[in-house]
This record gives sequence, structure tokens and C-alpha cells, in this order.
Amino acid sequence: MGEPEQKGNAYWVEARQLLRAPDTARAPERVPWPFGSRLAIEILVALLVLAILASWGAWQIARRAWSDSRPPVLAAEMTPLAWRDPDPPGGERYVTLLEGTVGPSLFRSMLYRGGSPRLARELAEIFAWDIDFATQSRPGDAFTVVYERLYDADGSERTGRILAARYRSAERELVAIWFEDGSAPGDYYTPAGNSVRRPFLRAPLPYTEISSRYSHARLHPTLQVWRPHRGTDYAAAEGTPIWAVANGEVIYRGWDGPNGRIVKLRHADGYVSYYSHLSRFARGVRIGTRVQQKGVLGFVGSSGVSTGPHLDYRLARNGRFLDPLRMPYPLGPTIQGAALARFRDRAARSLAVLEGASPPDILTGEEAG
Repeated sequence: MGEPEQKGNAYWVEARQLLRAPDTARAPERVPWPFGSRLAIEILVALLVLAILASWGAWQIARRAWSDSRPPVLAAEMTPLAWRDPDPPGGERYVTLLEGTVGPSLFRSMLYRGGSPRLARELAEIFAWDIDFATQSRPGDAFTVVYERLYDADGSERTGRILAARYRSAERELVAIWFEDGSAPGDYYTPAGNSVRRPFLRAPLPYTEISSRYSHARLHPTLQVWRPHRGTDYAAAEGTPIWAVANGEVIYRGWDGPNGRIVKLRHADGYVSYYSHLSRFARGVRIGTRVQQKGVLGFVGSSGVSTGPHLDYRLARNGRFLDPLRMPYPLGPTIQGAALARFRDRAARSLAVLEGASPPDILTGEEAG
């Protein structure tokens, strides 16, 4: 018998013995688990929690998307108006009252209640001297807006002027009333007759988000060292226009090391404002240029030492830096003379509409301004 045949018979005999006596068979070796059983259970629990959180987050996103797609709900029926000079020709004007409470944001809440993006932006701009909606607006705040809705002859709709507005938070109540005397362009005033316009805006950007506040000790996100942060960082998309917070003169425009592209403005009463990390400067902005409040100085970028597109805004007076979100600003100019009596009548009617005591159409027609 050859050697291969002998080996085959030996394997066959060993196999038969194993089948006849399974208890004596050698069990296969177990591959050891690289982790302890306790650690494995903890890992599985952590994965399960992450899966639940991911599912909850996806549900929240879907719910909000569904909420935004729901038909708008108006807070009051529209009242048709008769105007001496209809605009647009062949179209119609209506006035309506829109009210609600702030949820995730003022912008989203106004859209959900039936307002347009333009209406939300204009409301934020009216109160821009008193409140920074990026940081000081809170869920539960209440808003009321009386405004025009314009319909063209082809049926298309546009948002017209805001005639009166109120924003109420837990700390205060802001009211703005449109008034037009005829001797000067119309503007918004408080019920006392002061212009809502103040020497300084609360923020140099339209409705955005604060990524870092004024602080005496902040961990620098890039340098990883603790140091004072004498400004306010506004996170915004690259290219967002940056406003001058007040009338002033450009005293510096250029590159400033870690601050990147920067514009400095000198204002009255010893104030200086700083705008850093710009992507580019606005056309015509040079040293010595006089700029008006809300004039565009440049555009949001990430120049210098920066972790992403944002604006570092700072305000100083007589060399001492201030927190622009907390400092008080003086009131705007007051209506004077015979116009004050007409304004008081207008203000009384506007307040009655905002309180729901009168219909919106009392602010229309010949009495609209």
C-alpha cells in the first residue's frame, strides 16, 4: 500500500472515531473578543443612543419643513382701501394686521403667519436702533404689524409699507408709527414723537447670528490662548454687506495683520467703530470719505486670522472699548410745532389698531400720512 493511501485510511479512521465519540472530540478554538463584555455593552448602548438622536433630529427637520409649507394663517382679514392715487395702476391696495409670537426666529415666525420675507426684513430694520434681532429676540416675544398689501392688475401681490408696528418682549415694548407731514419725507416715530432713528445702530449687519460676544476673557479659536475680546463677532455668509453704524469719516482702510482687511470710522463725540476680516471693500470707501449711517463699507469675509466668514465689530469712545449691545443710545429727534398735534392723532389711531380696538382701515386714504 502506498504512502498516500495509508494517510487517507488514517484520516478516515480518525473521522469515524470522532463521530462515534463526540464527547471526546476536541472543541474548536474560540477566537478571543478584543474587548471586555462590559465595554462591548457600553459601545452598543452608545450606538443605540446616537441612532435615536439622529432619528429625532431628522424628525425635527422634517416637522419644521412641513410647518413652513403649511398654508399661511392671517391674523386679520384684509380691508380694501380707496386711494386717491392707486398704485399700481388698475390694481388695489389692502391693509392687514399680522400678529404672532416668536418661535425659532422672528423671520420664520412671520413667514408662518403669512408675512413675506420683505416684511420680516423691514420690521427688523425699523427697530434696528433698539434691538439686535440676532441676539436679543427670544421665543415667546410678541409682534404686531399693520401693513399694506398691493395687488397688481394681473393679480400678483407685493408687500407695501408698514404703517404701524409693535414688538413686545419680557423686558420692554417697542412701537413704531409711520408719519408723513408733507414738509419732509415720512419716517417712523415712537408714540411720544421721537424718531426711531438713533445715532448708532445696534448691529452693522442685517439680521444675522452672533458667534462671539464682547468679553474680558475669551479662548481665541485660532491661537488657543485666553485674551480679552473687545468686540462682537457676527457670523454671516461671505459677501454679506456691512453697514456703517453711524454717520462718520473713514480714518483707515487697508490690511491690519491678524484683523485682515479693516475699515475704521470716526464719529461724533469721540466714538470710533472698527470692522474687521472683510473679504473686500465697497467701491468709493477711502480714507477721508464721509459715510452715512447704513452706508455699505465692505463685505463679510475671512481675511487675517479667522476660522471662517464673519465680521469682528468693535466700538470705542475716547480710546475705551464698549459693549455695543449693552450701551444706551440717545433718543432721535422729536416732531415739533403744528405737526406734533397731527402726529398725536395719528399715533392714537395707530395704537388703537395695534391693540385690536379699531379696524386697520382707519389708517388709510387721505389720513394715511
